[in-house]
Amino acid sequence: MENAYGFLGQYQLAIDCLQQCLAITKEINDRAVEGKALGSLGNAYCSLKQYQLAIDYYQQWLAITKEIGDRAGEGMALVSLGNTYGSLGQFRQAIDYLQQSLEIAREIGDRAGEGMALGFLKIAYGCLGQYSQAMDCHRQHLEIAREIGDRSGTR
Repeated sequence: MENAYGFLGQYQLAIDCLQQCLAITKEINDRAVEGKALGSLGNAYCSLKQYQLAIDYYQQWLAITKEIGDRAGEGMALVSLGNTYGSLGQFRQAIDYLQQSLEIAREIGDRAGEGMALGFLKIAYGCLGQYSQAMDCHRQHLEIAREIGDRSGTR
């Protein structure tokens, strides 16, 4: 769930809209959309470099995805957590979340999600100076990007 204000860089307006959406989803008990709103709130706070708030929203999103059995959403929440911990320089924590995401992507056959997790793992391992693991992730990421036609290598 993306918000036009977020695309325009107006994150506070995006947050206001997403908070309204979140209230409505709770009122009507739509857990799937509630989870997506929480994830989008996490993205907005991450864009504002308010990483602890982002982590809080991503954790809530993760809990909902597990509750409703949304494995793809769970994988995305884990990637978001991994990237946020990476932004904080907590690369071991980032790797833990990214590895979990990678396992889910492989389990559900999500090649794009697998490539995304590998791409971010490559960065985290590199930041820790674990270059052989980084190169292995890079090789696998490149292979998947070629397979699925992702010329940007970011999906």
